[in-house]
Amino acid sequence: MSSRSPRYRWRRGSWRRSRSTTVAFRLTVSGWGATKPGSSDLSDRLMAADVYVGQPKACDRVKHDYRSANGPVICTENSYHPGADACQGDSGGPLTIEKGGRRYLAGILSYGANPEGNPTCALPDGFGIYTHAHQYADWLRDVVGTVPSGS
Repeated sequence: MSSRSPRYRWRRGSWRRSRSTTVAFRLTVSGWGATKPGSSDLSDRLMAADVYVGQPKACDRVKHDYRSANGPVICTENSYHPGADACQGDSGGPLTIEKGGRRYLAGILSYGANPEGNPTCALPDGFGIYTHAHQYADWLRDVVGTVPSGS
């Protein structure tokens, strides 16, 4: 697989495709989950890793009917940054985006898998599937009381 993918820009809670095809859009996932594939040992400190929005065609192999990061889920593709990923124990944790020196919640980790459906943890054939937080901004506002204007 190529290490090049469409570049996306964050704008008003969704990604807009730009004309550049140099890199996938970078996000950051964090959590206290396992630090190695197959391990049940959880980290004793908060870990973070940069992950990249995946190509819709590739992500469709794991999340059927996936069309783009603007839908109800965001898919990240491990092949863009092998060795960096969420892992078992990180589910429910934040996927953030940095804009203007501030971090905003972009998604919530659901699961990671390869096209065969096996769990992956930083393996190059894996994908991360996240609930798209912007799709649930009204619900979050009701529960939390406020949602930052950049989300």
